[in-house]
Amino acid sequence: MNSVEDDQKTGRWVVAAVVAIALLATAPMVLDRYWLSLLISVLFWTYLSSCWNIVGGLAGQFSLGHAAFFGIGAYTSAVLYTRYGLSPWLGMFFGAALSGFTAAVLGSLTFRYRLTGAYFAIGTLAFSEVIRTLTGSLPYFGQGSGVVISMSQTPGWGILQFQQPVYFFYILLVMAAAMLVLVWTLKRTRFGYRLACIRDSEAVAQSLGIDANRTKLAALVLSAALAAPAGTIYAQYLMFVDPQTFLSLGVGIQIVLPTVIGGAGTVFGPFFGAILLATAVESFNQMSVRPGFGLLAYGLVLMLSAIFLPRGLWPWIAGLFKRGRR
Repeated sequence: MNSVEDDQKTGRWVVAAVVAIALLATAPMVLDRYWLSLLISVLFWTYLSSCWNIVGGLAGQFSLGHAAFFGIGAYTSAVLYTRYGLSPWLGMFFGAALSGFTAAVLGSLTFRYRLTGAYFAIGTLAFSEVIRTLTGSLPYFGQGSGVVISMSQTPGWGILQFQQPVYFFYILLVMAAAMLVLVWTLKRTRFGYRLACIRDSEAVAQSLGIDANRTKLAALVLSAALAAPAGTIYAQYLMFVDPQTFLSLGVGIQIVLPTVIGGAGTVFGPFFGAILLATAVESFNQMSVRPGFGLLAYGLVLMLSAIFLPRGLWPWIAGLFKRGRR
């Protein structure tokens, strides 16, 4: 009975979140360019961190290599467009397929040799650094300068180029809403229950007949394939791709933090974590004229959340609503 009630409560939260996101569609009508860019950042990190949440939160496999999958999606679409004139929409699918294949190879090796915990995190981080080094040294990928995407004389939806950032806002709005629904759905499937069992105790999961390696591999491939389209969108938004912006360790940490701070394994954790981090970073940037000062907000928010909200921001918010109703 409690499980059914929890599902119903979570379902109501999902409906409320989708309605709230739908209301956000009116935001460009009342916000200026600065606040619109802030909302774009929140939606972007919500989507990307939700992708990580599939393997890091639901399955409990702490990956630090998702910058590689994100960067593969960006580089694939950018190279296919600039060199061969292929639409970024098609490049997005090729990037997702390549990221999924790469994740399958990486996962087969790491899970076969039973890398878990810190060892799995270090292994995925090393893999991401290899990808960053290769793209930064090969002339085909522009070496350290990256790939510049020229603005077409006829921008539009076909090539994902727009004169106004509001179009990217709506694209990311749809992507973020879809990820909320996807994670909520995954948690209630047989696959999601297997992931939860592996996260709690892999030994118990195997004793129940669950193929832990295959299940974790499926989660990693799905997570990587979904992260790649974010790279394509971000590349078209910035109009360039380079190793530092898309493949650095800092990017990998930024992908992880919204879920960790918001609540790993929860549906809404990445969303609230992204809001908190974006607000903190912008507040720090307003307090100082020195570049990069806002990055201190990441460390401060992480420390405070670890001390006062060890389960994450979303469980605390949900608890407040629950106590308020009582």
